[in-house]
Amino acid sequence: MGENKRGLSPIIATSLLILLAMVLAVIIFFWARSVISEKVQKDLGGGERNIDDACKNVQFVADVTSASGSTTISIENTGNVPIYGVELIKNDEGSKRIIGNVSFAPKLTAVKSGESSPTPNPFVIPSTLATKTNVLVVPILLGKIGQSEREYICSEDYGVSAEVA
Repeated sequence: MGENKRGLSPIIATSLLILLAMVLAVIIFFWARSVISEKVQKDLGGGERNIDDACKNVQFVADVTSASGSTTISIENTGNVPIYGVELIKNDEGSKRIIGNVSFAPKLTAVKSGESSPTPNPFVIPSTLATKTNVLVVPILLGKIGQSEREYICSEDYGVSAEVA
């Protein structure tokens, strides 16, 4: 009684080749999706551009105070890019820790050019910081992906250093 194993080997080889092709197709799909993903855009009057370009043009002055269990951030927008919120980052001996962020994007309220943060409602983060603490205030902008609006936290490179009073 001899077994015929010749017919089984081509079936296994074909199955492995199909499986390999499917794995490669999935890998290429996810790679292409990350490369071609939609970018957040911002229109500042000259047509829509990548929102990183808008972050480069953000100019503001920040004042940070901390008392009674919360930290208040007041900003004055000295540039021409509306700021919809801020993120507060604490610098701890070489390491950075995000304290929190707050924005007005749901209400679409912005600190426009030449304005200060909304009074009587400045940016408030529920965390107390010691005085003389060095913090970084990073702007949050509002951009578009297709027809929907989305918050965008700028890179720390475009933040402003402030000392807690």
